[in-house]
Amino acid sequence: MTNNIRKYLRNVKQSKLSFIINIVGLTCGLTCVLLIFLWVKDELEHDKFHQNDPRLFQMATSRMINGEFQTDTQTTAPMVKILGENLPEIQKAVSVTESYSKNTLSVDEKDISTKGIYADKGFFELFSFDLLAGNKKNALADKYNIVITKELALKLFGTTQDVVGRSIRFDGKDQFTVSGITTSVPSNSSIQFDFVISLSLYEEHTGLELNWGENVVSGYFLMQQGTSVDKFNHKMLNWLEEQEVDISKTVIFTRRFSDGYLYGKYENGIQKGGRIDYLKLFVIIGIVILLIACINFVSLSTAIAVNRKKEVGIKKALGVQRTSIIIQYLGESILLAFLSFLVSLLTVILLLPSFNEIADKQIALDFNYDLVLPFLLIVLVTGILAGIYPAIYISGFKPADILSKKVYGMGTEWVRKGLVITQFATSIVLVVFTIVVYSQFSMIQNRNLGYDKDNVVYFEMDGEIINKRETFLSELRSIPGIAKASSVFIFKDSPLGSEMVTNDISWSTKSADESLLIDYRVVNYDFIEVMGMEIVKGRSFSKAISSSASDTFEVVINEAAVKAMGIENPIGQKINIWGADRVIIGITKDYSESIYDGKVNPMVFMYTINRGFGAFNTIMVKLDNKIDVSATLKKIEAFHSEFNPGFPFDYKFLDQDFQLLYASERKLSILLRYFSILAIIISCLGLFGLTTFTVNKRKKEISIRKVVGSSSFQIITLLFKDISKLVIAALLTGIPICYYFTKNWLESFAVQIDLKPWFFIATGVLFFVLMIFTSGFQIIRTLSISPAETLRNEA
Repeated sequence: MTNNIRKYLRNVKQSKLSFIINIVGLTCGLTCVLLIFLWVKDELEHDKFHQNDPRLFQMATSRMINGEFQTDTQTTAPMVKILGENLPEIQKAVSVTESYSKNTLSVDEKDISTKGIYADKGFFELFSFDLLAGNKKNALADKYNIVITKELALKLFGTTQDVVGRSIRFDGKDQFTVSGITTSVPSNSSIQFDFVISLSLYEEHTGLELNWGENVVSGYFLMQQGTSVDKFNHKMLNWLEEQEVDISKTVIFTRRFSDGYLYGKYENGIQKGGRIDYLKLFVIIGIVILLIACINFVSLSTAIAVNRKKEVGIKKALGVQRTSIIIQYLGESILLAFLSFLVSLLTVILLLPSFNEIADKQIALDFNYDLVLPFLLIVLVTGILAGIYPAIYISGFKPADILSKKVYGMGTEWVRKGLVITQFATSIVLVVFTIVVYSQFSMIQNRNLGYDKDNVVYFEMDGEIINKRETFLSELRSIPGIAKASSVFIFKDSPLGSEMVTNDISWSTKSADESLLIDYRVVNYDFIEVMGMEIVKGRSFSKAISSSASDTFEVVINEAAVKAMGIENPIGQKINIWGADRVIIGITKDYSESIYDGKVNPMVFMYTINRGFGAFNTIMVKLDNKIDVSATLKKIEAFHSEFNPGFPFDYKFLDQDFQLLYASERKLSILLRYFSILAIIISCLGLFGLTTFTVNKRKKEISIRKVVGSSSFQIITLLFKDISKLVIAALLTGIPICYYFTKNWLESFAVQIDLKPWFFIATGVLFFVLMIFTSGFQIIRTLSISPAETLRNEA
């Protein structure tokens, strides 16, 4: 053993450059694999920290809209309640919905603006959000109980001790009693909150009724042990039909709650993947990059095998079996993989903060059993993959061949070239795919959406603004740099995406069995102008609104709503929503916020003056881009502080919200970019290994050509010709594969770029340039050696 280690160290000393290249290549590959492994592990664990995870299910609904099923997880509170009360398979049912805007929580003179959720009292029994203080069963028993996170407790009270039982003022009016303090909400939880209050307060706070027509809650069930989901879903539908619950053109089903994060994509009511597709993609990328790194090892190990011919010959002459030699070289390979692993582990520790920032994660490198065992397995597999072929190749040397200088076999040469072609072809696929992904998301970001998202800021109404909204807006519009200003009711964090739907709608030609689910948005009279939407028929709302009900309840609908209802000449016709007639005064051009399915939902814009539902809660401002935006924002902030003292000016840009809609995809494309760069680096190392092998093999030929008068340029051209064939073969192999996969990937988008020829041409040019620089170094280095010295060594 000691003798083998000594010989190994001597070989390392003799081939320092090859050793360094192998270490660098395997380190790059292992670093890539470890980062992908940590990311995939975190993704797979999303929402699975709940103790009830195997039995925790969420309601989902597929509704027929415009001839196709559209699936979401919004349902009605009465639906969740009756199912929980009547189906024995359900142990407990809970409805949850988000606070549609920020709320101000106050203790003494301290005010904190934050967001929370409304939930039924069984919420903490279903979900594993642990309490530092309080009782899970009774935490939401009283209407005015509130559970806060420890972070919010520290902000409000400065401590988490003796906080239960203390009072919090909610939006300047309601007094709540703290009934519990939770630990930090895990970052890998789909349910995020700073506080939880009773669902019974939802109608009082929002003016939105929790009736059969309002799909505003998410329904969660804790199922009995051993319940078959398929059988339960079938039974649930049958029971609803027996109870004559109106579920026409609707399919209601349950799915495991933790599956929603990875398998959230549906097409026409059928599950079609989701984020799991990205996981599969990056697992493949990780495996491919590791294989590329292993190919490097194979190329370099066989290229420098000539340096170990004497050692193998002596061993065989002494009677050492080939199996023992193979085991020795596999051991060396595994040792090298382990050394590379140690370097890559250090690299991962250094890169993890930046990686977390890019991937929007909070991954920690905890050396527990679940992590150490897979890491060691990766090292072992890497060592075997990288070392098995060189071990077999080197151990195959025969003493007679060594004495006759015969160490290169044609049978191994085509394998080596094939591996390099595979290596480069894979890198080409990654590079082209990265270019396509980047171009696709650049197009999405800059395409015409049907509304103008640029230079639009918005902020929540609070304090005096709520009571004096029109006065505030009137004075706001007079500030230089403001083009337009309006108000709107938004249900979630952003004006993008209505998130509010109703099926309580009828029209004159509606048949008895016809059902329509329509998005709705409560807006002020000039909201459509602020958003830059196009009116294709009729008009928008007017400021001069009369006191008559018919004028007050004017609506503007989109083209999709006209098509869905089948109304001819819609201007002036009435539709009935929530029992009230509303006159259609205008039609807006359709716009879609989805980059995938391209679906445009029917939409109705309602101009209302706080009639008990959807009171305005957000101010929207269109800035004049001809005037300095930052200066205008400072003026708005100064005016806001003067008009509304004590409340912070917390604004957002609409175009940034749009980017956040697809932040995950953009971050994944950034990761793909970095991994592609790593693949290129590793491939270049592989090409260097092949060049080393080729030059070593043809040293004698090169020297003879120099002696007979061949110029360096002629010899370089000759050697580049052989290497160029490999790059061309890689391009011919990689480009068709890449075209197929990128075309399929683009099909998942409603609006997509064309696969331009320059994507492939630029990639080809890039790889030829890399070939010249990578191979040129070793070729020029060999040409600098004296022919006499080479011929003397080869004699």
